[in-house]
Amino acid sequence: MSDTFDFSRFGKLFAYECRNYVPYYTKALITFSCIIFSIWVTSAVFDGNLDFGFRQAFLIMLFNVSLFIAPFIPYYNINDRKKGYAYAMMPASTLEKYISMLLVCMIVLPLLTYITISLSDYFFYLVSSCGIGGFYEAGIFNPFPVSSLSDSEVALNMGGTNSLLLIYMIPVAYSMMFNVLFRKAKIIKAILVQMAIGFTAMIVSFSVMLNVDRETMETIGDVIFRFGIDGVVNFWCVLLLAFPLWVTYRRIKNVNY
Repeated sequence: MSDTFDFSRFGKLFAYECRNYVPYYTKALITFSCIIFSIWVTSAVFDGNLDFGFRQAFLIMLFNVSLFIAPFIPYYNINDRKKGYAYAMMPASTLEKYISMLLVCMIVLPLLTYITISLSDYFFYLVSSCGIGGFYEAGIFNPFPVSSLSDSEVALNMGGTNSLLLIYMIPVAYSMMFNVLFRKAKIIKAILVQMAIGFTAMIVSFSVMLNVDRETMETIGDVIFRFGIDGVVNFWCVLLLAFPLWVTYRRIKNVNY
């Protein structure tokens, strides 16, 4: 596959994927609505009052799950030895396929998820207003609860809005990578690999903290202070994001059927 890019051809490809691939995500959207429905039923049965603060935390968790599973659903078969042949034969370059996948996975699907869970929550609030259920408080779902670096200590530790946006993009990028790397049991393998990476990173971090002397720690602290927490966090987030995006592109370019 070549690396050429033609806007007309890309537009047709993106429209095709939105028309034919995105509908596969409908079952996930229905599932999210059913989960919210089950919470509403529980509040109705037990006569509980679930304020929007509680529901906001739950919706954020649901949204994060959607970010992880989103790339697997529409693009699950793109590297399958039999079913993936149709994707390989699409009249589009590697770059066009890659950018189209990025837009679908990082913008289209998260936006559909946001609209679905927001409308579902508001619908059951309207029903509760009629006296059925416990969604007594309305609100606008915000998947980015920390709005700026100066708002709170949490924002300071997270590195501000830019880092939060990058952090929300990272799980999508890694899911895209695992989706093109694995051929079978993709989601299970992705979870296991990420657990192994997290466990290894934790052990390495503890070992470094226990074995590094005070002078080295002070030097590291001076470097962080010089560049600012925001800059350091953004730098690492960019690295964590760039790696899976690069692997995904190379895999799409060199996949063998």
